[in-house]
Amino acid sequence: KGKAAYHHSSVIILYQSISSPVNIHYHTSTIHQPYCTLHSPNKNRLVTSPKMAPSSMQNPPSSSSSSSSSSTFAAVPAHLSTNNSSAPNRPPSPVTYTEHQLRAAESTMHDTPTWSHHTSYRGQQYRYLSHQSGTIGMFTIKLLSITPHPPFQRGSRCYLTFSVGGASRSTRAFDLPCDDARDCTFNLPLPKGAFGDGLPVAVEVEAHAEQGLVTSFLSGSPPLGRGGHTLTGLALGASSVLDVDLSLPPLGTARFLVAYKPHGIPPRPGDVVCLESFCRFPSSVVLPPSSPLQVLAASDSHLHLSYRLPSGRSASVRVHRNAVFVIERLTPLDGLWNLALTPSDLLLSTRLGSRAVRAAKPIVAYAEDVARPAVFGAKVAMSAGRTTVRAVVEGAVKAGKTAAGVESPAKF
Repeated sequence: KGKAAYHHSSVIILYQSISSPVNIHYHTSTIHQPYCTLHSPNKNRLVTSPKMAPSSMQNPPSSSSSSSSSSTFAAVPAHLSTNNSSAPNRPPSPVTYTEHQLRAAESTMHDTPTWSHHTSYRGQQYRYLSHQSGTIGMFTIKLLSITPHPPFQRGSRCYLTFSVGGASRSTRAFDLPCDDARDCTFNLPLPKGAFGDGLPVAVEVEAHAEQGLVTSFLSGSPPLGRGGHTLTGLALGASSVLDVDLSLPPLGTARFLVAYKPHGIPPRPGDVVCLESFCRFPSSVVLPPSSPLQVLAASDSHLHLSYRLPSGRSASVRVHRNAVFVIERLTPLDGLWNLALTPSDLLLSTRLGSRAVRAAKPIVAYAEDVARPAVFGAKVAMSAGRTTVRAVVEGAVKAGKTAAGVESPAKF
């Protein structure tokens, strides 16, 4: 007969007032926290917060204004809402291990290329989409010198911090001025998701005075100098090494060399690739930013790619190798496996085969979840065995070279 709203535990609950009493049931989900559901004879279902609803909700007041009661006022998540009238008190189905792992992977996935049946293997998701382990590439930085401005006294010590998209590295402390920073070379990764599509890749440098950890934490002193430089051209292969003379006002100037190397398996003809984030432009009409690209030819530094336009026609483009990463690769074994599964594909495409697949899908999913620990243990055992054999062989070869007196000196 009316509508009312209550605010409890930072959750706004909207419901319809009904003449019959409301039954409160508590369920415990496999992954989510316990929640309570409200059921009524008209099959309305509301999901509230994990805490107990206020007592005033058991006898909801009626409003003076009259309105129809044909709609339900509740924002129920898709994975919790049910419309099954035959079993309104049934708890939500438990989430399997495979679904949980898929959701966890999707939550940390930064690259979502457009899926295409023509570029995937047997209609599956791209198998090499996350092979870079969250790293686009690796910057190698070599600090050369730090030249302070006159206000800073000679002999004071400071260190530099280099940051790229959340990843940072700090150098050791140097005496100012530092004309030759020997053996100050380190790697700085370029993480995925650090920069939006089409945004430039930049390095930020900060100079800090050398002081103890407790003193630095308590004082909260600002950096002595700060500056930044764009590295997009280096990442796109415009040069192999970049010599940067960066101003860090008011400290002075820092000079360093930067080199870049992409992370992941190198593309080869026949692979399916996708553009990296700093090469994707959402406003591009000629080259769709998330479109899968087929490698036609590969050289030392550039790739010849083909792709489909929104109109359905095919086009080609030549890009630098650093601008893309592999998302799918077909091997000869994949071709043999696809050929072996062709008869079963024809059988399963019939009506009887489709019914058999639907009936066996829950059993297969349960068998995969049960066998997953055993499969994982077997993979770990095989990996440990290969590592042991490799270590024994390398140790034997090194011992033989040492005994024969032909061991070469170490190179740094």
